Amino acid sequence: MSKQHCLTILATVIGVLIILPSAQVDAQSTVDDSTLCESSTLDDAVSIIREDLKDVELIRVDLQDVKNLLESNQQQSNATCISKKEMEDLKATFASDQQQNNASSSLHEVVSLIREDLKDVKNLLGSIQQQLNATG
Repeated sequence: MSKQHCLTILATVIGVLIILPSAQVDAQSTVDDSTLCESSTLDDAVSIIREDLKDVELIRVDLQDVKNLLESNQQQSNATCISKKEMEDLKATFASDQQQNNASSSLHEVVSLIREDLKDVKNLLGSIQQQLNATG
């Protein structure tokens, strides 16, 4: 999952968590029948807002931790990936090594043929030496 998708999902969850507590308000009349506002209701509202702000701060810290973790994972991923240039360099090195191996293999074949020819020459010289000894 990409970093952008993770952040989008996390932002959606945060939004739901913030909106959800406010959606749980009982259905009450919005018309105030009393002539004076009760201070306890205002204090309760301020208290709820403060708690929500604390929750938002915790969510912000968690979001920062997730961001740092995603950045760390991205750096590790980048460190372990091979770039196109590195891949091309590896291919070129492999091709060069393969050519050297082929050349070395060809050289071994030539040396083997020379050894066989040398053996044939030795045998021929041995045969001529025997003929000379027999006639001489």
